[in-house]
Amino acid sequence: MSISETLEKFTERMEENPEHIKDLTYTYEFHITDEKEGIYQLHIQEGKAEYYTAKVKEPRLVLEMDSEHFLKLADNNLNAAMAYMSGRLKINGEVSHALKFQSLLKKYQ
Repeated sequence: MSISETLEKFTERMEENPEHIKDLTYTYEFHITDEKEGIYQLHIQEGKAEYYTAKVKEPRLVLEMDSEHFLKLADNNLNAAMAYMSGRLKINGEVSHALKFQSLLKKYQ
């Protein structure tokens, strides 16, 4: 599954069941290091979710990793804290928000 397909799946699930995002306003940005145009965003605002394949909004958190690690993170096969400590994941923003993002993904698996 591609990164776009993965983000599409998550946004659809969030829209179907907005309970976990109803009070959240946040933009996550993903820099995928092994893709030429590897910038993706997930924007969540008060129960609505959408993704972009370019920088559209100002992100509050930027996660940088290769596509393999992104897909593993999305499938809950990569621990964000361990990936960060081992250098497989770089974070620009609050590390605690990256961990909250992983928790959010788990709710929409």
